Amino acid sequence: MNDCELLDLAAKAAGIDLEENRHCPSGGIWIVDKKSGLDVIWSPLTNDGDAMRLATSLQLSILWFTNLQYVMVERRGFGENIGWTEDADRGGALRRAITVVAAQIGTTFP
Repeated sequence: MNDCELLDLAAKAAGIDLEENRHCPSGGIWIVDKKSGLDVIWSPLTNDGDAMRLATSLQLSILWFTNLQYVMVERRGFGENIGWTEDADRGGALRRAITVVAAQIGTTFP
């Protein structure tokens, strides 16, 4: 599954309305912000705020295993473990794990 498909499913799980002809720039998708009515890029893979709002809306649990260098994100029957190396960004691992779990949840929606 590529990042665009992952984001589509995560948005579906979060109840975000997507436009039919949406564009998927690197790391995000265009959505209409319900508060402002403006088109914005929604990017939980690269934006900490988008990722945390996604985790909060889906009530995801986040567990850090710093000694083993991985983060686990889960919610009742769905889960993902993503690791990082000393040189890698642990925030990136968390954002990806949140998005992957949200996409797993999104696959269960009609």
